[in-house]
Amino acid sequence: MNKKIRTIIISALALLATTSCSDDNKEYPADTYFTGTFNPVQVVSASGTKEPGGAGAAAFNVTFDAAGDWTISAHDLFNPSQTANWVKFFTNSGKEGSHLIGVYADANTSPEERAATVEVNCKGTSISFTLIQQATAPVVNPNLSIINPAKTVIKIDYSGTHIRNFTYSSGGILTGIEDIFSSGDFNTTITSDARMTPAGMAVNKVVVTSNQMPNTTFGVVNGRIAVAYKGNDATLGNICIPHYYGYNASNNLTNVSSIETTLDLGWTNGNLTSFKIDRENHSNPIKYTQTVTYGNELNDANIDLVWFLNLTNPGFIDGVAPAMNLMGVRSQNLPASVSEANIFPDIITYTYSDGVTDANGNTVPGLTMTSNIGDIVGDVVKVYYAN
Repeated sequence: MNKKIRTIIISALALLATTSCSDDNKEYPADTYFTGTFNPVQVVSASGTKEPGGAGAAAFNVTFDAAGDWTISAHDLFNPSQTANWVKFFTNSGKEGSHLIGVYADANTSPEERAATVEVNCKGTSISFTLIQQATAPVVNPNLSIINPAKTVIKIDYSGTHIRNFTYSSGGILTGIEDIFSSGDFNTTITSDARMTPAGMAVNKVVVTSNQMPNTTFGVVNGRIAVAYKGNDATLGNICIPHYYGYNASNNLTNVSSIETTLDLGWTNGNLTSFKIDRENHSNPIKYTQTVTYGNELNDANIDLVWFLNLTNPGFIDGVAPAMNLMGVRSQNLPASVSEANIFPDIITYTYSDGVTDANGNTVPGLTMTSNIGDIVGDVVKVYYAN
């Protein structure tokens, strides 16, 4: 190729990868903020991209406004003090104005997925998003050996006061949850990059859209939620609140943390035996501890029934995460009893029986759970399995 023509092509690519515009008269609603369509979780393939400034395109572009000098950097999501050297940018710094920056990724030759927090800093203010890079082969969720494919949950009836319906794609991937209350329906649509592989379902990004709650975006790394964002976007001052998920060496979820919620979970013999929730900084403060004991009833349905039958929803899981098995290895069994310190000190016990009696009096595939407080019979929860 003619040297002059090659120089023109590379210069054009550089122009596409980073642009800026400064306006001395512009008023900024914040020191820095994302513009355009903001995606709090970005996923790139294991093959990566070419070096910035080369003939290859960026993995994607990020657009933002900055009210002064700015820098962009990437740090390991799980070890923020460590730089994510596999992430590169067309330029790492700039001046006040509107910017479009190309983001690049080295090839990932590992069987493990990896993730980084990409952060823009300006005048002491920072904005960020999560970048996930896939591995050389899809990583599937860790609950496959637990799940009984004959126990695919399609409906849960909570003593007739609340019904929850689950819908799936032809590949068995969760696509929606409908909650029916007397006060109205609560519809959740689930969009994900989930794909079925010979080893099971692999997924890196899940977007939850609801008619009654803010949108939620989950970032999944090596079969487990690593981070989730609550909110619609982070443009022009709107805030996506990140929640970070931590796990122990056995791949059990041990904590969920954000600026508004802290959840700590304890495990014994493969079962979730306690969790403490602290949401004192929230507009609806909550602080309490639940302690759980277990019997021999297996928690082997396609979704993690612990969260749907017994324990309180821990602040931000919203039903989708346990239904898609994205919270690490689940409890092996279903709880036999639960006590709630500071809220309801009486011990609630649970009994289980196979099968469900439907509205026509017929016994159909499922699981019936009955709760009791002493001699008082409480709720009867019916879990329906697909025939």
